[in-house]
Amino acid sequence: MQNMNQMMNQAANPPTGIIDPAIVTAPIIDPAVVTVPVVDPAVVTVPVVDPAVVTIPTTTTI
Repeated sequence: MQNMNQMMNQAANPPTGIIDPAIVTAPIIDPAVVTVPVVDPAVVTVPVVDPAVVTIPTTTTI
């Protein structure tokens, strides 16, 4: 908690105009947050679950 307060104080009042690099990396605290939208790879393959659906229009000769 003290580190958070120090970071907040430094962000509000930079000592010499030089912001600590820790503040810049703050938004990337948890890398898991970045991978959250890709948690389930199955979601990406869902639209291609049945390859038969893709071959159906080719089997029908117009």
